[in-house]
This record gives sequence, structure tokens and C-alpha cells, in this order.
Amino acid sequence: MKNSVGTACMCAEEGCLFNTVAGCCYKWLQCEGQPDRYVPPRQQVLKEVWKLYGKSKEKLATELQAYDSEHCIALDCWTSPNHQPWMSINISRLRKHDNGKEEPVNHLLDFIELPCSHSGLNMAKCVEHVLKEYGIQDKVSLALYMEQQTDTYLPRS
Repeated sequence: MKNSVGTACMCAEEGCLFNTVAGCCYKWLQCEGQPDRYVPPRQQVLKEVWKLYGKSKEKLATELQAYDSEHCIALDCWTSPNHQPWMSINISRLRKHDNGKEEPVNHLLDFIELPCSHSGLNMAKCVEHVLKEYGIQDKVSLALYMEQQTDTYLPRS
């Protein structure tokens, strides 16, 4: 079990596909010099990565909820070469260190394939959903800059 968590961390940190652990090269590298070494199956690594993601998300949500000021979010939208609309939601805040100094920190909250187009309504629904997942829907400041005008903006509650 310990090796599957380590492998999951490696896949998450290096951006490896889960199929990497099913490959001959990976198995050979893991077992070289240690023929009794356990190589976890791809499904086990996937399960461990989801656990790591869930715990990381919970920790970040707790930090963001405890922050005593508003957060600034930034949206980046684009269309992939195969015409799929995508959006990333980033959040910026100041992190206070033990010595009292503050430093700006950015977090990627989510990377979403939009259900339809980059309309203001579609984007607003996705942003609202993500902010509710993190429990910070009431702690966000919003500034809008759009190259193309749309009729719908994220409502402020």
C-alpha cells in the first residue's frame, strides 16, 4: 500500500499518466535490483491520486475559508484546437508567515471543460459551483475585463 501512495505522488507531481505504471519500462525500473518489489496496478494508483487530490482540496478549502479578507479570482478561457471551450479558475491571496511577512500566493482552483460556449452565463455557473465546493462563495472580490461583451456577469450576493 505504501508503494502505491508513493507512486501516486510521483504521478501527480510529475504529471505522469496512470498508464505509466502499466508500462514495461516503469515496471523494469521499479524492479531492477529488487525483484520482490511490489508495483501497484494502474487502478490503485488512480485511487490514491484521487485521495491525495481530495485531501489537498480540503486543506486548501480550509485555508481559504480561514483567510480574513476577500479573495481575488481570475478566469482564463480559451478554445482548444478541437473546438472545446476550457476555463481555468485561479485565486490570489496573501499568505502570512510566522515572522509576520506576507507573500502573494496563487492557486489553481479548477480547470474545467465548459458544457457549451464561453458565454457569461456558462462561465458564471461553473465559477459559482467551484466557489461553493471550496466554501468561499461569500469571500470573493470580482473585477471583470472581457474582450468581447456579454450580457451576463457573475452575480454578487
